[in-house]
Amino acid sequence: MLSARRFVEGQRTHADLAALLASLPYAQAIGLGLCAIDGQQAGAASDVELHPEQALSYSMAAMPDNVGNPMLPAVHGGVLAAAMETAATLEVLRRHGRGGREARLPKLIDFSIDYLATARGDQVTRIDCEVMREGRRMTNVRVSAWQKSREQPVASARMHFVLESLASP
Repeated sequence: MLSARRFVEGQRTHADLAALLASLPYAQAIGLGLCAIDGQQAGAASDVELHPEQALSYSMAAMPDNVGNPMLPAVHGGVLAAAMETAATLEVLRRHGRGGREARLPKLIDFSIDYLATARGDQVTRIDCEVMREGRRMTNVRVSAWQKSREQPVASARMHFVLESLASP
């Protein structure tokens, strides 16, 4: 099992990110996975190194357990928010500590989400993260969840993370 600390300190390959995702029980329960690197299908886990400038997309599988309103069927808002938070946290973990900077672990301190449309429970949900500002102590991330088209998001969120030193107890 790969810990977040080991991931931050290591090379950060696609296989490492897949292993970290596999070690998160909730991510597995909602079907969260890595689906694309720079717009190309991620495919099976590989030892390709992930660079901070690469755009990653995450996906949440269409699963009956993710549905909150079976009449629509709509993904439960809490499930969608948790998937977006997990993707953003992984994105910060993946990017931080490069270029001679100290590796740090992200801790979520602020989360604001806007539900823009019904997230259908019978469709795969894609999640894109964009780091807006990356400082030594804080990182701001914008997250978009979509199903049919990136231009029609079902939810958008803004998250702020404080970055804690790995040397901290």
